[in-house]
Amino acid sequence: RVLVDIPGKKLPADVKTYLSEQTAPQLPEHIRTPFLEALSSQSVRSMPNSFLAASPILQPGVMILGDAFNMRHPLTGAGMSVALHDVEYWKSALRGVPDLHDTA
Repeated sequence: RVLVDIPGKKLPADVKTYLSEQTAPQLPEHIRTPFLEALSSQSVRSMPNSFLAASPILQPGVMILGDAFNMRHPLTGAGMSVALHDVEYWKSALRGVPDLHDTA
C-alpha cells in the first residue's frame, strides 16, 4: 500500500501514467521497481484528502484539539500531528493564566 499526494483539485485522467511518470522517478531504485510492477498488475484506488473548516463551539470549559476540531483524511496521519501542535500551542498560551478554573 502506498499513499501518494497528487496536487490539484482534480485527478489526472490517467492516474497510472501520472504515477509511473511523476512519482516513480522520485522513488529509490529498490522501491521503484516493485512500485512499477504493482502499477502494471494491480488497480489504483483514490480518495480525496479533504479538509473541513471547524464550526465554533462556544461551551465554557471545552477545549477541542486535533481532528476533533476539523477533519483530515485518516491515511495522512495528520490528526495526531495537529493535536500535538495544539497541545504545544495551548501550553504556551495558558502559561500565564494563574487560575484555569476562573472562566471570567
